[in-house]
Amino acid sequence: MVKRKQQPPPEMEGTGGAEAAVEAETGIQPKRRCTKSLKTRAQMDKHNESCKRYRLKIKMRHEEKEQEIPKLKDEHQKTKMELEEYKSKIGDMGNEIQQLKRKLEAQ
Repeated sequence: MVKRKQQPPPEMEGTGGAEAAVEAETGIQPKRRCTKSLKTRAQMDKHNESCKRYRLKIKMRHEEKEQEIPKLKDEHQKTKMELEEYKSKIGDMGNEIQQLKRKLEAQ
C-alpha cells in the first residue's frame, strides 16, 4: 500500500527543499500518479485490430445462434406433435387391452 504524502507544517510551506527533507525524515513517499506506460501507435493499432476481430467473432457466433432458433422451434414443435401421437396410441392400446381382457374373462 502506498502512503500519501503528508502535508508539511505551515512554516515549511513554499520551500521545495523542505518537502524533500520531510519526506527523507518520515520515509513517506508521495502517491504515484499516471504511472501507466503509454503504448506506441503500432501497439494501439495491433490492440484495436485484435479487439475488432474478437467483437466480430462474437457477432458471428450470435448470428449463428439466432439462425438456429427457428430450426430448434420447428424441431420442438415436431417432437411435441410426435409425443402427443404416441400418447394417443398408448391410450388406444390401453383400451384394446381392456377389451381383450373382458373377452378372455367372458370365455
